[in-house]
Amino acid sequence: MAPKHKRASKPKTKTGCITCKIRHVKCDEQKPECRQCTSTGRKCDGYNQQTTTNRITTYSGQTFTVNPDSRIVLRPGTREERQYIHIFCTQTSRALSGLFHSDLWNHFLPQLSQSEPVVRHAVIAVSASHERFLGRRSEVDEQFSIQQYNKAIRHLMEYLASPNQPLDLTLITCCLFVCLEMLNGNIKQALDHLEAGLNIMHARRRSNTLRLGDIDRELTHLCLRLNIQLSLHGRPMVPLDLDDTTYSWTNILEARHSLDRLMNNAMGFIRQAGIERSAERAYLQPQQQLLLQDYSIWIASFEALMGKSWKRIKVVDGRTPLVLRITYLASLIWLETCLSVDEMIFDHHNDSFDQLVRYAKEYIDINDSLNQSSNGTPPDSFTLEAGIVTPLFYTAVRCRNPITRREAICLLSSCHVKEGLWNTKQMVSVAEAVLEMEESNLLSLPVEQRIPADRDRVYEALMPNEGTPVEVIFLSRPDGREWCTRTRLVY
Repeated sequence: MAPKHKRASKPKTKTGCITCKIRHVKCDEQKPECRQCTSTGRKCDGYNQQTTTNRITTYSGQTFTVNPDSRIVLRPGTREERQYIHIFCTQTSRALSGLFHSDLWNHFLPQLSQSEPVVRHAVIAVSASHERFLGRRSEVDEQFSIQQYNKAIRHLMEYLASPNQPLDLTLITCCLFVCLEMLNGNIKQALDHLEAGLNIMHARRRSNTLRLGDIDRELTHLCLRLNIQLSLHGRPMVPLDLDDTTYSWTNILEARHSLDRLMNNAMGFIRQAGIERSAERAYLQPQQQLLLQDYSIWIASFEALMGKSWKRIKVVDGRTPLVLRITYLASLIWLETCLSVDEMIFDHHNDSFDQLVRYAKEYIDINDSLNQSSNGTPPDSFTLEAGIVTPLFYTAVRCRNPITRREAICLLSSCHVKEGLWNTKQMVSVAEAVLEMEESNLLSLPVEQRIPADRDRVYEALMPNEGTPVEVIFLSRPDGREWCTRTRLVY
């Protein structure tokens, strides 16, 4: 039998801080707090009392060296709870952070789960629900997830009952609850938690208690993106008193953060304009033009950034620039058309819709290639963040080029990832229903000629309730003035 090969041993430092030891990373041993922790927004838990020098003990003429790291770090929780925390750290956090690296999900939350019971139980509940969502666990795990959810709620109530508690943990726990309800398919409850979390963020900004660390910055931008999801599901946007948008970036994550602010401003304006399509809204045009100028500056800055080395600007995944381009185009078209009195305005944006679809196809091609080369690792089927699903749906219902919109529906049908609050299957069904209604009088024409008149176009597709099937209300203006409604159940 061949001898077993042993890994070469290397000298290991035993004098790092407690936090770095738990994370298994090299500590720079700065005191009183190490830079490895403080530079990433973590709390440095300090050093063992005997980490400066090893203690020398003499007994019966022999010298013994007492290792300063001889204590055992006991991780809290039962064996099953620790198992789900491990799953969260290795799998669920990756799904929640999406394409962009996130210290919040990948480092900060796993660390907090060791010290804060409310975060620990919420993390475990999310991890268990994620496993069940992926079909890896039984209904027993559903009960386990509910038990952990209830424990997290109980600890949160105790936390809130204590005087002068900072809102950080409450906001983080709220975000975890949003993830949990998304995974469980409870849209209303997810929106309720999301609205509560955004109001907490609003309160923090109003009271100037928001710190400028990396984690607070990540929380802020996560809230900005979730604020858009809240609005797209019919809830009022929460005003977050945004800082000025900057356009001088050193990496792609900063470009994303800039687009987050830009889109929140644009979406607030679009919601202010409403869906009435009235000529009385002309007074909003100066504000619209200012926002469009910001969009022009953003894309020029983005193109300049993309002209640099990808390694230099920290692009590690070819899908990240594409998802920013797709998101930018969809929101720009919406901003440019939101004051129009009819649907014909969208015909002027066919080139932009076509470009969006090309980017989406490239994105999906990369995605498929990565899945094929994943060595058996199953692809992610859930992500907290919105990606290409919403822009493709928007293209399918707003672009009346018959070829482009069909390509958008086809690509949308191939998206098997649940993005945030969106039910992709239902969105495909709604898009197909809109296409059918708009082209019902054009079936005798070749497909490429089926461009509906304004009287046949669907202005809005509203879903006042959630569920499967869901009732969808389609609004149109056959006479150019009064709304006409049609209702259909969509599965």
